[in-house]
Amino acid sequence: MSQNLTPTNPGTAAVIKKGRISITPDSYRPFLKFLAHVLGPTTEIVMHAINPATDGYDSSIVFLANSISGRTMDSPATDFIAKVLHDKLYQQQDYVVHYQSTLMNGKKVNSASFFIKNQAGELIGMICINTDVSRFQQLATLEKLSEELLQAFQPELAPAADLLESTPPTENLFIQPEGAIRQVVIEQTGTPNPPIADLTRKEKIAIVRRLYEQHFFELKDAVAKTAAYLNMSTVSIYKYLQIIKQADKSTSYE
Repeated sequence: MSQNLTPTNPGTAAVIKKGRISITPDSYRPFLKFLAHVLGPTTEIVMHAINPATDGYDSSIVFLANSISGRTMDSPATDFIAKVLHDKLYQQQDYVVHYQSTLMNGKKVNSASFFIKNQAGELIGMICINTDVSRFQQLATLEKLSEELLQAFQPELAPAADLLESTPPTENLFIQPEGAIRQVVIEQTGTPNPPIADLTRKEKIAIVRRLYEQHFFELKDAVAKTAAYLNMSTVSIYKYLQIIKQADKSTSYE
């Protein structure tokens, strides 16, 4: 017996036609609200809408629940989203699971991302789930201690070692757009509060290179944000990018 499929919400973006459902990021909102209630306050649910722009991809948060990262609806795209767009990872698979993300306070969380694609296979959004696993890690520590005791007294009962797997992706969950730039500046200078005005040309190019390697400049307004943070003009940032693209490993920036 066939069923008459009728959307429960007349205003929904889902359209049932010839057995196919046209889906937009907004179509997921009720399900994401459901997930947020089921998984509880230790799991953050985020949905990004992604649109191509003339100066890079524009990613905006359109749904956020249980913000363990401290992000808001105005927070920027992450370095992982930039990598997904650059490597076109969404063309190879529908989702990525069990990778590690870092909060602004340094805390690690377990993450998974689902790619929302249109009928042409283009990426139009991402659903990201970040879970605070600190409580589970405490349990794992206890389990590890018990395994060590077991191995000490009864080696034949100790569990076999797991095989090494390929390195999973990582992500940094920035609260403000400047977070990504600040992290790279700290990484390159080795100090938590580097005086931006004292940065040398070599240091600035190294910072721009690192952001370039992270595909940061493929995101909308990335050049302008970097220029503002480093107290430079956008023309100078573009010049550095041109130097970097043409440079080889032996190039010196003295």
